[in-house]
Amino acid sequence: MGKQYVIKKVEKMLNEDTWSHLPKISIDRYPWDSNGYKPRVEVSVCYCDTGLHIYFTTWENSITVRSFNENEPVYKDSCVEFFLNPMPEKGSRYMNFEINAVGVLLLGIGSGRSDWGLLEKADHSLFNVRSSVPVNGCDSFKGPFWTIEYTIPFSFIKEHFIEFEPKPGKHMRANFYKCGDATANPHYGCWSPIDVSKPDFHSPEFFGSIILE
Repeated sequence: MGKQYVIKKVEKMLNEDTWSHLPKISIDRYPWDSNGYKPRVEVSVCYCDTGLHIYFTTWENSITVRSFNENEPVYKDSCVEFFLNPMPEKGSRYMNFEINAVGVLLLGIGSGRSDWGLLEKADHSLFNVRSSVPVNGCDSFKGPFWTIEYTIPFSFIKEHFIEFEPKPGKHMRANFYKCGDATANPHYGCWSPIDVSKPDFHSPEFFGSIILE
């Protein structure tokens, strides 16, 4: 049974105080754990008239970053991910936003592992990704946590899901992840539990529910 999260609406500019008052999602399931490394991760999501706002906080004392260009395999780095199906009533197709600790984004779309591809022509500046770790600060990072903040414009969602309407009560399907395939301690965490034998975040059948307030 997937989890559920209600996305609050905000009217004013986001700041630390805004995020501190929003309900948190915990990425606390590590179904394929083999080494005991299960970093604490919290996510807050809210929305305004123009888009979704996402804020990840990840508690780690060291990070791995090897990808510095758009759509490189950031999932091998210290990485957080958001998979979103805005129109579950129309099928299982989703977009995946995968972002490493310095804010490099991999963006794709599909309906599963065997039917998925990169959105190579998308303008990544649309999402205004902000990281607490500067690109030249990877080697000096000592924790205790790092953050990623970004926005997904509703206009971008509508480009790929034409019938999408972001109105109160809108039901969507999603999952939130933490991973690091090629870090010192490979790990695969999720919010909504996944029941497959091998690590595979491209499992929309296990997405939880997120609902616009």
